[in-house]
Amino acid sequence: AILSVLLIEALNISLKTRYLLLVFLMLFSIPLVFVGSANLFTYLVANEYHSKVEQPFPFSYAFVTEDGDTLTDVSLKDKNVAIFFWSSHCGSCHKELPHFSELASKYEDDTTKMFIAAFISFDEASDSAFYASEASRESAFTWAKALDSKQVMQDLGFNAFPHVTYINKKGEVVYNGFLSNRLW
Repeated sequence: AILSVLLIEALNISLKTRYLLLVFLMLFSIPLVFVGSANLFTYLVANEYHSKVEQPFPFSYAFVTEDGDTLTDVSLKDKNVAIFFWSSHCGSCHKELPHFSELASKYEDDTTKMFIAAFISFDEASDSAFYASEASRESAFTWAKALDSKQVMQDLGFNAFPHVTYINKKGEVVYNGFLSNRLW
């Protein structure tokens, strides 16, 4: 906005034309605030990183469930898996978790599908208590914690949340991207 005003001031045009141009820019920028915010950013980043995932899913790190079990490629074999990566500082993640739980509850009896909410921690000391309180909630999905958060994010090529990875029964990543205010 400031740059636009400075550019308009630099133009050698009449005062009336300057005001009309400012009004036009203001009206044009209002929809861009909503469309061009984080949603557009995450969409563009998701498209950029979608193809940068190793095939099959890179299980060079462990997910540990709230019960202490370790999830590996062996335990997820022959299952369609949806992994919802979230973090304590992510407001959108907290809004999406109920939708993820609702979807998981629809398939609760289907043993060929697994839904995992994988917690990514940036500060183990402060995040452990937060994860424990969240994981104690009743849900239809499996609560898990990525033990090497930086490696997970690097392997899957993401740096913003919420992030979703879908893995088919063969262990292949069929989607790796961001959610953007969509219902599951």
